[in-house]
Amino acid sequence: MTTEFHHISLLADLAEAVPVLAEWICRTWPQDCDPGPDAAARQISRWCGRDSLPMALIACDPHGAPLGFAGLVPGLSPQRQDIVLLSTLLVVPLARRRGIGRSLCTEARVRAAQLGVPVLHLYTLDRHAFFRLLGWRLLSHAIVGAPNRPRGAAFMQIDTAATPTEEGHDE
Repeated sequence: MTTEFHHISLLADLAEAVPVLAEWICRTWPQDCDPGPDAAARQISRWCGRDSLPMALIACDPHGAPLGFAGLVPGLSPQRQDIVLLSTLLVVPLARRRGIGRSLCTEARVRAAQLGVPVLHLYTLDRHAFFRLLGWRLLSHAIVGAPNRPRGAAFMQIDTAATPTEEGHDE
């Protein structure tokens, strides 16, 4: 697989990538992949919004092979308020450290702003520092996951209207 980054597409335009994405998710987060890749694929296939949520973005190489993935989905804050979440940001190991994750986050902010979402949120188990570098602010810590598998996560937000020069200067 080449790791040269080329473009970001909507999952709505690349539905054939769903099984690949489901495999990535199950390999990366097996604790969240019950009962398996088929169930993950069914969930991901619902993220085919073009002008509405849920929506998924796929970073591809010049040949159209997926390199990364991110979703914009409705969610709940720790206080149980309706929010929009950046969800399931994932870049395949061979393509990491090439700006793909940053590009997916930037495109997610642009798409959220186009949908009229003023603030985008996320929960992260272990990538707090990466998101801070992109300008996300830590709001609180939260317990996420199934009741029988609770995990601590950072709950973060970013203004979708912030300019790239404002990124990384929060906190």
